[in-house]
Amino acid sequence: MSAPESVPGSAPGAAGDDRTARIDALIEREQARFRQSHPRAAAAWEEGQQHFLYGAPSHWMRRWAGGFPVYVAEAQGARIVDIDGRDYVDFCLGDTGGMCGHASEPVTRAAVRQLQRGATTMLPTLDSLWVGAELARRLRRVPSMSTPRLTSARGVPPPSPPPAAASTLLPPPGAAEDASSVGGAA
Repeated sequence: MSAPESVPGSAPGAAGDDRTARIDALIEREQARFRQSHPRAAAAWEEGQQHFLYGAPSHWMRRWAGGFPVYVAEAQGARIVDIDGRDYVDFCLGDTGGMCGHASEPVTRAAVRQLQRGATTMLPTLDSLWVGAELARRLRRVPSMSTPRLTSARGVPPPSPPPAAASTLLPPPGAAEDASSVGGAA
């Protein structure tokens, strides 16, 4: 049996080494250009190296194409301005930004209102009853979730409620679509 043919440039040797060296040089050039055009972000990244395991609050941030991430100064809607004054359209819209944009006025007002009432009690509120009922109502529309049960953030199912509470919080499928009567909050 003969050895398989190698793909040009893929095996160790002059052609493969030349391609790798060229790609490395291009990456180095672009990262140097990024560093030059983002001096404040580069300094912030260097400082972050002293405090964070990965140089930034999350591990994926170290994998930025420029060698370090941009640092956000402010964000509104789908736009971000970084600490170097550069303006971006945020195509990532991570986490909650993807649902309603950055600094959405109604969301900001609701968050401030709740923060003023207290937000770190780790206990349920009457609003949580409405949210649970509304999520269950919406999830019942998904065919595979005719009886939705919400779990905690750690994926641990909450204890089963007593039958009376369950019928109050999770009306049976086909019941009135109006969840606003549960919990009394919007």
